[in-house]
Amino acid sequence: MDLRKRLVSWRHTFRYSGLRGLLWRAAESCLAPIGQAGLESICRKDLTAPLADVAARADIDISMATEDDIDRLVAVIESNWAGRDGLGPYGELGFRGTVVDRFERGQKCFVAKVGDDIAHYNWIALDWGEAIAGTGLIARLAEGEEAICHDGFTVGAWRGLGIHPAVNNAMLQWLKESGYRYAYTVVGTVSRSSNITHHRLDWEFTGVMLYLISRRTGRAWVWRVRGTLAPFART
Repeated sequence: MDLRKRLVSWRHTFRYSGLRGLLWRAAESCLAPIGQAGLESICRKDLTAPLADVAARADIDISMATEDDIDRLVAVIESNWAGRDGLGPYGELGFRGTVVDRFERGQKCFVAKVGDDIAHYNWIALDWGEAIAGTGLIARLAEGEEAICHDGFTVGAWRGLGIHPAVNNAMLQWLKESGYRYAYTVVGTVSRSSNITHHRLDWEFTGVMLYLISRRTGRAWVWRVRGTLAPFART
């Protein structure tokens, strides 16, 4: 990565994660020759409690995606992962293969559209969900009672307009109306914007984990920093 791109990347990190994010980014860089490191918070939402209405500061249409949206979803997902080191949860089946597999497994994808364009997507797993690709941590969910929200992304041009909180709230409303009692999600511990969003929506931060995935062997180590890692457990 050339100096100009590196500076842009650091500026982006500082904007969304602050000084703590920059320090963690430096730590990740130091560990990069050994493997991929991460510091993640586990959050839980009690769906038996009332949910507040949340609106975005943009003219968007929030809906549940269908298989007709696959092409547009894949295009946005590809743009999200362009230039990254690895493909995360898409590494095994590829972008289209993973999206198709999620639909076939009954996962739900909520999207915010501006006209015909997808400005944001976010998934819900109702059977099981991986905490972080490569760690071997799988969410053990009580059928019909627990779900996990995962893999959310807002297109750059639409960030800062409250679209993620609005979509997240629509997902929680759907789960609540469908009889689910708890929702879970995993957010970057040093991501200031993600933490602000989830605190604002009254998610309970229940635990923090540190992980390292070996670059040479693919072996993963996971440490509980504080709280609990439930509902995640080793496969």
